[in-house]
Amino acid sequence: MTSVADFIRVTRERAGLPPLSPRILRKATAMPGLTRSHPIFAPRHYEVVAAVLRGRVDQATSNGVNFLWRLPALEEVARDFCTTFRTDNPNFKRPRFMKACGLPEGA
Repeated sequence: MTSVADFIRVTRERAGLPPLSPRILRKATAMPGLTRSHPIFAPRHYEVVAAVLRGRVDQATSNGVNFLWRLPALEEVARDFCTTFRTDNPNFKRPRFMKACGLPEGA
């Protein structure tokens, strides 16, 4: 399992945010009760994110050609969530999440 500091660093990098200062990172990782022995995200988080993305995918595909340009952006967002969830939980199943989002599993 990754350390809390590594998880914060990777998540911020993937989001395109600047790294935290060492002082703030020490405070964030020294919070009482914060352990990485279990994932931060639970299946309910995966389900909520997938439902939101599924709604956008359905909206883009049901309105015809006018909104199909949105699909690549939605696929990219879904892949970013997959990366974040996989960093948090090595048992995260990417194909299952992509299918729940209404996107191709290989996207």
